[in-house]
Amino acid sequence: MENENFDQLIKVRDMRHKEKFFVDDLYLNGYAKFCGPIASAVYMVICRHASKEQECFPSKKTIALKLRISERGVYDGVKKLKEWGIISVSNQKRSINGKYRHSTYTLLDKSGWKKIPSATRADGTKQQAPPAPEASTREQPLPNKGTYYISDTQEKETPIGNNEINQLINVFKESNPTIDFANKAQRKASHELISLFGIEKSIAMAEFAISAQGASYAPVITDPYQLKNKLASLKIFSQKNTNNKLIKTI
Repeated sequence: MENENFDQLIKVRDMRHKEKFFVDDLYLNGYAKFCGPIASAVYMVICRHASKEQECFPSKKTIALKLRISERGVYDGVKKLKEWGIISVSNQKRSINGKYRHSTYTLLDKSGWKKIPSATRADGTKQQAPPAPEASTREQPLPNKGTYYISDTQEKETPIGNNEINQLINVFKESNPTIDFANKAQRKASHELISLFGIEKSIAMAEFAISAQGASYAPVITDPYQLKNKLASLKIFSQKNTNNKLIKTI
């Protein structure tokens, strides 16, 4: 009986559906470890977008967004796939308006891929595989160097420091003496507010929220967490008070 219930919870993928795409077994069984995870992820996106003619032309920005990596990572991944003969890349040409068109990627037949070096020498000893040969030409200038992976807190160019977070929390200190500067929820809410509005506007909203306490229809806001969650209510209250300067801030 338990097995029957367990089987009902598991559903294997239905191969009759057409949302699958084709990847050569040879790549995963041999080339993936030489190309590395970044190039392998790029290869999957190219396979996913390839037409019947095995061609596609997604921009590097599109590939980067799909994989949540930097455009530099896409560039290096494409370069490695090209060096191994797994794909070919057409040269970019400028369009009429002067902008670069997207490169066209073509998936090449595995019979033409560069051979993987043998893991053993003639005498039977193990050897390390050499790196893939360097490409003779570059498709375009290198993007700015940076980390391959894009984190959740990397959206703003200038990182938000503890000092700014403490400034915002401190605005509520007089009206809420028990506020905890070390509280994770308060610090996260402060970080999100500063990310969206900047430190000056965030402080202005906090000061306005505090000054509005006790007024009719004013939301009760005593810390950054409440400010973030009741921002819509504060905006409505602000719009009813046309003399204040907060209307354009939120």
